[in-house]
Amino acid sequence: MIVRAPLILLTLFLAGAHSLAGALVQAPTPEELASRMTGTWKLNRELSPTLSNPRPGEGRRGRGASFAMSAAGAPQRGGRGGGGGANEPGFERPMVTTEEAAAQAALAAIHQVPPELTIEATASEMKLVEARGESLFKIDGKTATVAVPGARIKVKSKWDRGKLRQEFSSALQALVRSWSVNAQGRLILTQQIQSPTFKTKEFQAFFDKQ
Repeated sequence: MIVRAPLILLTLFLAGAHSLAGALVQAPTPEELASRMTGTWKLNRELSPTLSNPRPGEGRRGRGASFAMSAAGAPQRGGRGGGGGANEPGFERPMVTTEEAAAQAALAAIHQVPPELTIEATASEMKLVEARGESLFKIDGKTATVAVPGARIKVKSKWDRGKLRQEFSSALQALVRSWSVNAQGRLILTQQIQSPTFKTKEFQAFFDKQ
């Protein structure tokens, strides 16, 4: 038994290494993930509790839930990692230009989660269609100005560790979101608002394929 122990440990080590290598091989390629994302999806509210029971100001009936944002570029509700509120001593609201206000309004619109959407994706681009309109995104890691429902805004899209990561930005803040498909075949939308002074908690919305 003493002689065989090293062999047993070596066998277990090799088995673990083989499993890890298999997991790495199984990571979806951009082509595979694009294919899985393509289709018509409906929001699963039971699996998306933040959206099914939004707090006051976080959502509007018929438009999907959203994270309420003020004109000054800060969320109206508190959260971890925040940079303080308008009523705290020493807080000064940043000056917002007309262009920045329009960009923030676009971010707020993008942040709203539609109850149903359709995705047509390839390794190089994604077309997103919902009730408010459609948007086309090039997936090349480069920042570009694109048309979204209600406005035009800067966005960068790229494949990142089995996900499609997008960053919509204005001069004062950014909306970071990612798209992925889990083992159950559900589409997962993850979103977070960031700025130099605050960062909101990530939340996820789950969609079932129709």
